Amino acid sequence: MSEIKVATWNTLNSLGDPERRSHAVSAINRTGADIVWLGEAAFKHDDQSQYNLGVALNTFASEGYQALVTDVSRDPRHRNNHSNVMLSRDTATHPRQFQTGVRLGAWSDVGGVAVVGVLLPDYSSTEREKGIQDVLAVSHEGPMVIMGDFNAMYRHGWRPSVARRVAAISRALPGGNIKNYYDSRGVERARGLIERLGDMASDTVMQLATEYGFTSADPAHAPTVGNPPLFCIDHILVNSGLNVRIFNQVQPTSNRGPLSDHKMLTATIRY
Repeated sequence: MSEIKVATWNTLNSLGDPERRSHAVSAINRTGADIVWLGEAAFKHDDQSQYNLGVALNTFASEGYQALVTDVSRDPRHRNNHSNVMLSRDTATHPRQFQTGVRLGAWSDVGGVAVVGVLLPDYSSTEREKGIQDVLAVSHEGPMVIMGDFNAMYRHGWRPSVARRVAAISRALPGGNIKNYYDSRGVERARGLIERLGDMASDTVMQLATEYGFTSADPAHAPTVGNPPLFCIDHILVNSGLNVRIFNQVQPTSNRGPLSDHKMLTATIRY
């Protein structure tokens, strides 16, 4: 049997920030992964952010990685449009863009295993479901890994249950059903976040993946987002024929604290 190692991390612009870039690059290189998916690597329309991303990509190239840089989305509802990055070793095919609903993901193959990186929308259950369906529609072609920030939770467990209940309370109170989360401030913004988390704990994204034969590399669904981490919305999923031998979560940090509000996930997979 052979093995591949994959890693995924929503970097929260860590590669575009001069104060965090070197720490982020070191954390990513330490994974030793064959394929890495980096969501929100840098701000797309910020010259300094793009410059720092270029510096990071040069460092990755010196470590033997080839890279694909793609927009998060062509969707105008996504504020501060980011660049995503997929890195792959020479043992894998050069990454290519892959449409996942209104968002752009990436795809690479290694040893006959397809590895797809996704960053599904945070603002719409319907759009998240469309995005995962685009991936699942081609999953019958062989072994596949789907990884990234799904902005979706498995429905079971006490954390998703709490998220649904608190969101329902917020919606029932005056001023609930926050529509313009990004422009909200203070209590209204906090309620908007609560309601979004409730949606992430309620939609069918993870159920759809399960119905197509995908299982999580982390059956415990340990929290991946928040400071401290509270909910599991980042995932590495595998379908039949793949066996997760090692799974790990890492919180990349600098002397100023965590580099992102998301944890980095890694998995060593046998096929």
